[in-house]
Amino acid sequence: MLRTAVVLALVASACRAQPDPVQPVPTPDPPDPAPSVHTETFTAPGVADYLLVIDPKRRQVSGPDLAARIAPLPAVLRDAGLDFHIGAVFMDASDPDAFGLLHPGNGLAFVSSSTEPAVADAALAEMVAPWDFLFDTADTGDFGDVQRQGRAAAISMFERSSEPANAGFLRDGATLQLVFVSEEDDRSGSEPISRTGFLAWMDGYSGPGATAHALAEVSPACPGISFSYEQYATRSRGATGCIEQGSWLSFFEALAARSSPRFFALADTPPDEVSADVRVLRPAGADTVTLVLSTCREPTNGCQALVAAQRVQLVDFDLQPGDEVVVSWPEPAAP
Repeated sequence: MLRTAVVLALVASACRAQPDPVQPVPTPDPPDPAPSVHTETFTAPGVADYLLVIDPKRRQVSGPDLAARIAPLPAVLRDAGLDFHIGAVFMDASDPDAFGLLHPGNGLAFVSSSTEPAVADAALAEMVAPWDFLFDTADTGDFGDVQRQGRAAAISMFERSSEPANAGFLRDGATLQLVFVSEEDDRSGSEPISRTGFLAWMDGYSGPGATAHALAEVSPACPGISFSYEQYATRSRGATGCIEQGSWLSFFEALAARSSPRFFALADTPPDEVSADVRVLRPAGADTVTLVLSTCREPTNGCQALVAAQRVQLVDFDLQPGDEVVVSWPEPAAP
């Protein structure tokens, strides 16, 4: 009996259902790799060279008055944290040897952010005060086409930048800020550069671009319109002001705010079908504020950053010194 029970137990055990063999767990496909992102970063240097291009014949503003109104400029630029040069040329083309050369003051060809304030004030006053050519409003004069050549004076200074009188004023990586001070329109003609050519020259100036600002008869409060200078300023998003205003402080504050680079050259250009992302990282104490700019490939209303032709152009946005501009876009997938 015992043997029979053992045999039956063995048979019963053998007849029990066997478990299914272990099924292999399928290995999931690896995730698609994250798209590669092309990123380029630029820093707003806060370095600007200011060229005062002054009308030597003025009805409204005498030389001493001009010096007094210009005097606040260095302090405004210092308060804005800018590393600056300030120099002056005049629109008088009757002396070709001097045309386009900086006029010195107090022994300096130009003043800079490192110039002691008292020394800078004295230098600026001497740079502009000798040009005290007030004339009666009834005086028609015969000097207009000869002497009031604003853009020609600016271009001549640039072309003669290596001469001893101008040496060291223009710096690599600095924006060029042209400040036109005139009661009349520009009469430069087509030589050495036309109005259209001058606007194109400003756009392509030394990478970060040049900006024009106009203290002229351009506001509704002024009796006339200095068309060319207003056009230069409007095209480059510069400041404008009325030359007759007793104080130019608000003009200088607007000028300082618009002295940042207008362009940054890109090492590459995003493909036509890809949108670029442009962000500004702005220091705010111990923190950083991220500002996302609206971008476009062609100029449109509301666009703040135009990404085209292997550069980014800030259309409607003013950088502050120390801002970082980050431009990125996804790289196209490999075939």
